[in-house]
Amino acid sequence: MILMICLFVVARTATADTASPLVGARATGLAGAFTAVADDSTAFHWNPAGIVYGNLIRAGFYAGTSFQDRNGMVNGVRQGFSGDRSVLDSSDGMGFSASFTMLGVAVTGLTETSSFLEDDILHSRGLESLDVAVTLVQSLPLDELTVGVNARFIRGTAFEQGEPASFVPPANRNVNDLVDRATTGEGRTEDEFGLDLGLLYQPNEWLRLGLMARNLTEPTFHTERDNEIVLPRHARAGVAFMMESNFLVAVDADLTSRNFLSGLDGIVHWRELSVGVEKAWG
Repeated sequence: MILMICLFVVARTATADTASPLVGARATGLAGAFTAVADDSTAFHWNPAGIVYGNLIRAGFYAGTSFQDRNGMVNGVRQGFSGDRSVLDSSDGMGFSASFTMLGVAVTGLTETSSFLEDDILHSRGLESLDVAVTLVQSLPLDELTVGVNARFIRGTAFEQGEPASFVPPANRNVNDLVDRATTGEGRTEDEFGLDLGLLYQPNEWLRLGLMARNLTEPTFHTERDNEIVLPRHARAGVAFMMESNFLVAVDADLTSRNFLSGLDGIVHWRELSVGVEKAWG
């Protein structure tokens, strides 16, 4: 038997469309419709049950930034007017993952921030975390059904602050500086345990169904003001149609609402529907 080692260099590209982490070049190309595919080194993020698919041994590096400015929060800070319900979310991280047959490990450093402008006051929260996930996969009695679990250790530092928007220097009223501002000052560090669950079912060669539930334990961190920053539960389902001639159509849908740094007043909740098409040659 030949053991195949496949190294992926993957990234989340900067975008103004979503603050949701699109981990992996292939998943990004499929617009995040990867829950039922999940057959590369990013399976731990999209669906840990996917470790049993693809190459026997895999490893990958990933890095990148994403953000979303809802209702013009950055312009509100620049122009000095009240921006009620305007929110700036961001995610910036990098990490490494490796897997072998039914066991995997991933180490991710992630900074997430959420800021909103209300009555000329700029409120910000940020969470800097080191996330170590160990993935275990098990086949169930039903043929072609696999279940994967991420057991996660998370060391997080939580930040929170509020200040008049006019206090932000004019030269710093841009996305990058406002994002960085959310993780300045004194933070509070805590350790939490996280748990993710993924399912994949492939009844035949052309159809695969996936389900992913993240943050089942809802890891909770506290700022110096003793306010909570919660990593909320989130469920997502997907279906992948694997046609002949290396043609793939994938669809994902959120089963629960998304939010950023749960607990922030004025936060916006949303759901995503993703559709991706892939054609491979050779």
